[in-house]
Amino acid sequence: MEIKFERILNIANNIVLNQANRRLTDVEITVLKGCWNNESYDEISAQNGYSSGYLSRDVAPKLWKIMTDAIGEPIRKSNFKEALKSYWQKQISSENIVISSSKITMTKSFPYPTGPISLDSPFYIQRACLEKEIYQQIQKSGTLIRIKAPQERGKSSLVLRILEYCKTLEYQTVNLNIEKIDRASLKNLNQFLRRLCKYIAKQLQLDPKLDEYWDEDLDSKMNWTIYFEDYLLETIDNTIVLAFDEINYIFEYPQLAQDFFALLRSCYEDAQRMPLWKKLRLIITYSTEIYIPLHLNQSPFNVGIPIALQEFSMEEAQILAAKYEAELSCKIDIIEIMELLGGHPALVHLTIYNIACKQISFSEILKTAFQFNGIYGNHLQRHWVILTQQKELLNAIKLIMNANQPVPLDPIICYKLNSMGLIKETPDGIIPFCNLYRNFFNLYLNKSESVTKPEIKSEF
Repeated sequence: MEIKFERILNIANNIVLNQANRRLTDVEITVLKGCWNNESYDEISAQNGYSSGYLSRDVAPKLWKIMTDAIGEPIRKSNFKEALKSYWQKQISSENIVISSSKITMTKSFPYPTGPISLDSPFYIQRACLEKEIYQQIQKSGTLIRIKAPQERGKSSLVLRILEYCKTLEYQTVNLNIEKIDRASLKNLNQFLRRLCKYIAKQLQLDPKLDEYWDEDLDSKMNWTIYFEDYLLETIDNTIVLAFDEINYIFEYPQLAQDFFALLRSCYEDAQRMPLWKKLRLIITYSTEIYIPLHLNQSPFNVGIPIALQEFSMEEAQILAAKYEAELSCKIDIIEIMELLGGHPALVHLTIYNIACKQISFSEILKTAFQFNGIYGNHLQRHWVILTQQKELLNAIKLIMNANQPVPLDPIICYKLNSMGLIKETPDGIIPFCNLYRNFFNLYLNKSESVTKPEIKSEF
């Protein structure tokens, strides 16, 4: 029986969830897909921007070990296809087959909703008005579009569609996911900028020629400018669109961030006044606010076109359910889903996916929704880890989640919690973003006696 990669991905996700209490990461999915296509680790790394050693000596061995422990037989790159096929065939009678009148009918199988939604996916929910505005702005000379939202709100999926639209205009596009850059490169500005320039040139199908344009006696930011002016912008006749996805990844390197953000700001300003730079368009996405001190005249985060991604509306959740043909009890269940999740795009998608695949009923989802072993466990655990490392935020969350009315809170703490997507601001104060967060944090925080009340302001 033929089996597609999407099924293998679902099987692998379930194995990792049961064995390690988490979902597959983006890099693990990249490894699986490459191995499925019989690519070497070197080929996978070259195509996806990871270092070969990171994939072959770190990511892959750990993934194979998890699967080996779960299945009970050795799993490695050379045999993982057959091993997972065999595992799936053993599970098929109890999980995926309905026998009726001697006819075997497969339950529907959908790609697991993780990472950016591909361009050919039917499950992308179009943000028509927002996308129309962006498409109009991207055609203007020297545009900078900055897209901000908490994680898992659809930033990368939107960027894919912006770049695809740019291609219809015959623009040259480059998509740089900062998260894929080695950490070692983030500690040195000169090395970081050289790698970016090399990657940009290759995406533009140019010979990088770094040594011809990079003078080690000059400042690295000046070298970047010369490289763009004398080579990239001079060589490429068409408009160039550079998208820096997940730029928040470098926030933890304050000095690099200061210099690089000042450089992006300079590129934007040059594009407002210099003919050669006018052909450049910039897109930056980031998941959190910048917690490093930036001078306003150096920051790229107070210029350009700001785009804030919002949660799903009731109508958008219903459209997604219809795309899955999920057997939901019409509006009633959608309303319950929205009340539980507040329209959080990734979590709403995950819920409808599970119902559509009949992996778990909605009533069962509700029973485990607030626990680490539920379908939202990976998402909740990420927030839990961050908060337990920042006591001030943890104290504030306990206060907000326990309150029966809006809470007045210090603006800086509010700013940080809002950037994580955990709260909502109202005219009267702060409330939880959704019931999932309220119940989860009440369940776990009330067990802790070490949390003390944070300082709050008398006026909001």
